[in-house]
Amino acid sequence: MADKDNSILNLQPPYLFSEEYRFNLRLHEHGKLRLISLNILDFEGDINLLILFQSLINSSYYQEVMFDHYTSPSNGYHGPFLIKNIDPVNFNELKKEVFQEVFFGALTKVKKDTPLIRVEKTDKVRSLLKYLDVDNSLIFSLSNCNLFNRLESGQKYEHEWSHAINYFFEFILINLRDKQINCLYLVYE
Repeated sequence: MADKDNSILNLQPPYLFSEEYRFNLRLHEHGKLRLISLNILDFEGDINLLILFQSLINSSYYQEVMFDHYTSPSNGYHGPFLIKNIDPVNFNELKKEVFQEVFFGALTKVKKDTPLIRVEKTDKVRSLLKYLDVDNSLIFSLSNCNLFNRLESGQKYEHEWSHAINYFFEFILINLRDKQINCLYLVYE
């Protein structure tokens, strides 16, 4: 590809990932916290966030159907969403303080047909966030979750399994120093 002065532009290849670990925490009988920690492979210098998010969206680590009791790799699906409806611009950056407020609000807020989370579970989640080094991470939330969490029963869902999930929250924490992405999900049935 050439620009106006006929010089050649380098197109950056997608980022590659390797799985560091997965962690699941049962919040109560209808809710689960899921964490998938990925290493960003072979990059030096500045990172292009749009390409990083597109690489993540296209990766097999991201394309999974998720419920509170079951997760399955599934091309073209991500939680209650179709992959074709998720775009890098759907990830909104959050300041650390806003993330804490939004995340713990989602965790502890009263939800229809869902029991409250016990204090011991909330304490475990706080410990997990300390371990994730939130202070040194860029934090993003998936805006698609906002609309999904407001859907009333009977409204159109993106795919046939979406209706099994009552609430879905997604946060992506990118630690550039450690070359790591932590995908943090709250899933409620």
